[in-house]
Amino acid sequence: GRRFSRGKRQRRLPMPFMLALSKPGTNAPFHAVVVALNDSALTLQMNPAAMKTSGLKQVSIAWDELSKYWQGQYTLLWQVPPGYYGPIEPGTIGPVVKWLSQRLGEVYNDPNLLAGVSQFNTQLVDTVKKFQAQQGLAADGVVGPSTLIQLHKALTDKNKANTQTPNQGGEDK
Repeated sequence: GRRFSRGKRQRRLPMPFMLALSKPGTNAPFHAVVVALNDSALTLQMNPAAMKTSGLKQVSIAWDELSKYWQGQYTLLWQVPPGYYGPIEPGTIGPVVKWLSQRLGEVYNDPNLLAGVSQFNTQLVDTVKKFQAQQGLAADGVVGPSTLIQLHKALTDKNKANTQTPNQGGEDK
């Protein structure tokens, strides 16, 4: 199933996610979908009513400028792995552990993990901790929503990088 995660000032989320915004001085609420971001700015897709225009509009806004409209609330819709009912802890056995092993195997190109282990063993705990540390998360070895969201983002980023065709030079004919 899908879940909503709500949080504050998160810049390391997979796209898209929605921000709850308010107009300065009026506190009139409106929402925008973040479709791209970097360290200096975000690209937002806005509702026509919020922009007083027809059709959806994309705007780029600097983080500093955004602070006039955003108090830090966001909503992220994400897909939980099959068999996930709560945090995956060391010692857990089952299909969700195999799924986790295979996804981490994809991230690290590790054939042992790609084969899929069904028990959350020491090797998998160490890999999870390594991944969490690399993502700026608490490296506790417990796989909860933050780790799963970052895992999804890492796989999405990797897949995008793998599908981009490098420029071979020359012109198209």
